[in-house]
Amino acid sequence: MTQHYKLDAIKEKIAALSGNQKQGEKQKINWAKLGIGTYDVRFVPLTDGNGNALAQPFFEVSYYDNKDLSERRFPSSAQFGLEDPIKETAMELAKDKSREAWLVRKKLTPKERYYAAIVIRGEEEKGLQVWELSPKLCKDIYGILVHPDYQDEDMFSIETGYDFTVTVSATDKMFNNYPVKEIKLQPRRKASKLLPKKEQIEAVLKTVPNFEAYFKAQIKSPEELIQIRDNFLAMQSGENAGETTADGTTRGASEDTAKAVASVDAAFADIDS
Repeated sequence: MTQHYKLDAIKEKIAALSGNQKQGEKQKINWAKLGIGTYDVRFVPLTDGNGNALAQPFFEVSYYDNKDLSERRFPSSAQFGLEDPIKETAMELAKDKSREAWLVRKKLTPKERYYAAIVIRGEEEKGLQVWELSPKLCKDIYGILVHPDYQDEDMFSIETGYDFTVTVSATDKMFNNYPVKEIKLQPRRKASKLLPKKEQIEAVLKTVPNFEAYFKAQIKSPEELIQIRDNFLAMQSGENAGETTADGTTRGASEDTAKAVASVDAAFADIDS
């Protein structure tokens, strides 16, 4: 008998409405950890809830990632069409053309990261893994996909796609006290299946995370965002907003910075009251 509804979806909704399901509880992400070395990686195509291929092969997430805002990064609510007081503040600051306002707004601007579902050759027993990509690495991969040699190929096809050789090398650079690695990719010359057997492929595809639900579960409430924003603006208008000079001393906030922050405070005073 064909049912015009899905029992699993109904059961999940009952659990959510009953308060028995915690945010992010059902999805466990198997994060890929590519250390120094060489790997053969196969990208797994991402689809929407209806099985249609996404417009872009990777899932994009915008994070607020600044220590002045929060010790830990968190996704922007605006990308999911939800209220985002921090974005509203950044847009208000954009009206102020001073350098000081620009510096404050820069800290309120989300940074993009990209997520790929992959299978690492030699680690098939680990199943599907999720690889977080920087904008530069994402651009490098997209550059390969649109290259004349490959633009007529479906590089991520589960039947006739291509593995990529990924080389991870150490550099002498540091970022936020972490060593920076150089990552290069090169597609293999021959097409191949994602996995040898149909049932293996089906099993892997079933484990592709619902990225939208996973990251949407991490967003903060409007009240939390307002508190984070207000704490940030208070810091920017106080002594902590100063800049460190070449001799190591710290200047207090400039009058223009104070004015920029004050104008934002005034603009949102009526909204928050």
